[in-house]
Amino acid sequence: VRAAVSVVEPRRFQFVYGLEFSNAYGPVFENFQNAVGVAADVRDRNLLGRGMSLSFGGRYDPNIKSVRTLFTVPSLWSRPIQTNVYAGWRDEKFDAGDVGVVEEVSRSASIEQRWRPRAWLGMSWGYLASNTRYSALGSESTSDFRSDGLLAALYGAIVLARRDNALDPTRGWFHA
Repeated sequence: VRAAVSVVEPRRFQFVYGLEFSNAYGPVFENFQNAVGVAADVRDRNLLGRGMSLSFGGRYDPNIKSVRTLFTVPSLWSRPIQTNVYAGWRDEKFDAGDVGVVEEVSRSASIEQRWRPRAWLGMSWGYLASNTRYSALGSESTSDFRSDGLLAALYGAIVLARRDNALDPTRGWFHA
């Protein structure tokens, strides 16, 4: 029995875009909100011919605006440790009923590394910093409000997976 295997490398450059139609009820089902938006992402899967990946993306609709970027390096000093660096900005406005219009502006950045020393063992660790500012432009019954804060965290995870099938296991175990 002979089997033929065909390997196809994914395209180096990728451009993904979309049009979004959304509708939702406002607070306490008082009003119905419709929105039309667009989103786009551009990715280079082989930056500088070294297997690194760089992507930029954005989203715009009348209530949400965001920009993000992700840079990925597949190995660290010839070890199979993947490094991801992420940065993003998001501005969202929504009607909060009696409170008025609330705006949430967040900026975040993170660096993460992932390592699989064995097929059944995965580890990841990283650092995340995020700053979020809330502002409410009050209605006639409330006053203006502003608040912001910084969240910074170190994190880590270990995944142990000894299942016979990841999608439909019948034997084995999984711990995270």
